[in-house]
Amino acid sequence: MKNKDNHNQWGNKKDKYGQMFFQRAVGKLNEMESSKALAKIIYPLIKQNSKILDAGCGAGHYLRSILKLSNKDFQYYGIDLTQSYIDLAKKIKWKVKADFQKMNVEKLSFKKNTFDISICSNVLLHLENPNLALKKLVITTKKFLVIRTLISEKDYITKEVINIKNKNNFTNSIKPTDFIYYNSFSKKTLNFWINSAKKKCSIKFIKDQDFVANKIKQDSVYRQKKTSNTKILMNKQFNGPLMLNWYFVLIRIN
Repeated sequence: MKNKDNHNQWGNKKDKYGQMFFQRAVGKLNEMESSKALAKIIYPLIKQNSKILDAGCGAGHYLRSILKLSNKDFQYYGIDLTQSYIDLAKKIKWKVKADFQKMNVEKLSFKKNTFDISICSNVLLHLENPNLALKKLVITTKKFLVIRTLISEKDYITKEVINIKNKNNFTNSIKPTDFIYYNSFSKKTLNFWINSAKKKCSIKFIKDQDFVANKIKQDSVYRQKKTSNTKILMNKQFNGPLMLNWYFVLIRIN
């Protein structure tokens, strides 16, 4: 997806990245550490016939992690902006009723209180309008919303420039020709966006420390080269010069 500012949400190697998601979804690659941590948070919340929305579902790798922990018969709805990911997810035979469709989380078309539980992991930081996405997620959710994103003391708008082989990465005015947002927001800002939905919510911030450093794969396929964006130093995650201060935001809607 590109906009007038050359924002490319996922990079140029969607197919290779999608194949990595698919291999994780079918169990041929290890689960993401963040996927396992997310599943631990939400599986106690799942009831029989719960309706669950996964915004930014990829090829269903989060669903795989949930199914490993939950024995409930729930209804799952996965949305993603990348059609190739949706096509891959539809190829898998799931143990629960699972529906996948292409949709922009910033423009959710579901009615108010459609879902009992919604999850949105590793997505908000990459969006052009995360405030709109978060507000819509709160509106469409009836009971629990779980977000995983970067949190910092202040708000930071960061652009990771995509390296284009044999081309200049910047315009003459030093604007990136192609980039991905890697934003981090304060708890104050996230609280404001959540409350903009005008629903009574209780909000809990949970620092994501539930990962095994040596299980964060160093051979993941991402954008234009086979490398891992995430490096581990002193048991903390880094992407280039950025320390990744990951949190889960558990929103209980009353």
